[in-house]
Amino acid sequence: MRQHDGVVDDPIKIHRAIQERERAEGAEGRMDKKSLLRLLIRLSEDGAIRNVFVKLRSGERSRTLHFVCEPDVDENHTVIRFEQTN
Repeated sequence: MRQHDGVVDDPIKIHRAIQERERAEGAEGRMDKKSLLRLLIRLSEDGAIRNVFVKLRSGERSRTLHFVCEPDVDENHTVIRFEQTN
């Protein structure tokens, strides 16, 4: 999972890390993506993390990037700005 200065560039990478940890520990249940996204929303509402969504457009196509950040990171963070230009 790539994390730069309190920014994870894709929540699915968090999901994969959790699944790997669950497999390593021999857990019977597995976390699904929807449950993870609900947890991220709840943590954001509680102020523990910050979800930053960036919408990119090129002609008729658009794509939304989702960053999971520490609470003090804003949309102008260098990693988020870098991803917007690529």
